[in-house]
Amino acid sequence: MENCKDRNACIDILLVQKNLNSEASQSSVKILEDTIESKNLKRYVNISIVNDFKAQKKPADILVIDIDDFITEEPPVSRKPTYVFFLFNEKLSVDAVERVQGKGRFELFPVDRFYGNGIEYSEIARFAESIKRVVRELLSERVLESEMHKRLDWKISFNKDEKRSVSSFITDPVFQKPLLQARKTIDFLKSYKEELFDFRKETRKSLEELRRYENASPEADLKNITAKNTSINSCAKNLKTKKIYGILLTGPTGCGKTRLAEWIAKAFLGKDDQKYFGKIPFVNISPNLIDSELFGTFPGAFTDARYKMGKLLSCAGGVVFLDEIGEIPPSIQAKLLTFMDDRKALIEGYNDPDGITIPLLLIGATNRDLHQEMGTGGFRKDLFHRFTFRIHLPPLKERKNDFRYLLSYALQAQNANIPNSPVEAISLKAIEDLEHYDFPGNFRELEEIVRQALLNAGFDGRTCILRKDIEGPQL
Repeated sequence: MENCKDRNACIDILLVQKNLNSEASQSSVKILEDTIESKNLKRYVNISIVNDFKAQKKPADILVIDIDDFITEEPPVSRKPTYVFFLFNEKLSVDAVERVQGKGRFELFPVDRFYGNGIEYSEIARFAESIKRVVRELLSERVLESEMHKRLDWKISFNKDEKRSVSSFITDPVFQKPLLQARKTIDFLKSYKEELFDFRKETRKSLEELRRYENASPEADLKNITAKNTSINSCAKNLKTKKIYGILLTGPTGCGKTRLAEWIAKAFLGKDDQKYFGKIPFVNISPNLIDSELFGTFPGAFTDARYKMGKLLSCAGGVVFLDEIGEIPPSIQAKLLTFMDDRKALIEGYNDPDGITIPLLLIGATNRDLHQEMGTGGFRKDLFHRFTFRIHLPPLKERKNDFRYLLSYALQAQNANIPNSPVEAISLKAIEDLEHYDFPGNFRELEEIVRQALLNAGFDGRTCILRKDIEGPQL
């Protein structure tokens, strides 16, 4: 069947079968044709199907043939270098393998696994993937790199107005475990979630009024602030749950801990996720400011001190995310330990020694090895064990099935932030180069490399990212 539209770039595939009407032959033909069609390679490929085994001596780029009818004699010198896909039934014999090992580039596939009761979809997928890979490899020598490309949204659709923070958490088996742990954690906390929802309704007005006093002058209405704190304390003491539940996310920098924390918060808070979710990135905060950022301050705590709620009280009844919790100094670790034990936040300058009782869900994240930190005294063991749930996130290099989804998402997300970007596609060679890179900086590094590639292509006025646009330590 003549498919090829461009004879200069044409890939000739010769399929030689004993019986063209057999189920084995029809299955092989269908897989071959479906692969070429689905990968938009039809314009470049010419497929010939014959049952004359002498035809295998004719020039062809790819030969698909039954292993028992392979002619081992050397072809004429003028014949093209050929990739051979051998099909066999049931078991391989040592003799058959030895006969084909001198062919150079060859692969073996069990044709009896392509159909019937013995069908194995993994073998079908392996055959299709190999055909696609070899055709693209041959084409890379015959067509311009920009002709073999994918649209930026070829794997996942991105809408910048949706402002979603989680992408492609569902395809890779490696990520199924932490995601399943997160879902089970939320299910476990269902009754606690309902308690906090009721608490938010009861304290909403008090918290809104306290927010209005934020950063007020030292002469702020401290009497009214104290009254609101007392009211919040009363509501908190009525809750059945008398502890702070904590979730600890671990994993290397840029692996998605923040995105997973935001996903958990959204699932836990529902419609209240914006107002009652707070994040403190400790890596960017001076140690002497951490206390007030977390627990707040009262006028009189120090010279020129103003009233500050602190992230815990501001998100009372909600979720607080402590990013890079391993950076917290020992003095704050001790204070945080006390809070997780009895829910009491001790505020500098506040005259009530019992502080304020603040129920919430606490999420911590770190890229440090906390077991090592505990061994050297850098992180308190008792604080570590206060986190009831612990979820470890894998690095990007272990999420191979996810990679193209993450790449497609990152390309669109970064492109949306570049004004008047002309880029619409990325070449297959550029994709393959990125796939072979380990990304020690994980998703954050992927975003940086993608952003620079988009800029490089855009500066040249091109609509397609090429491999020369990809910059990185090992790219």
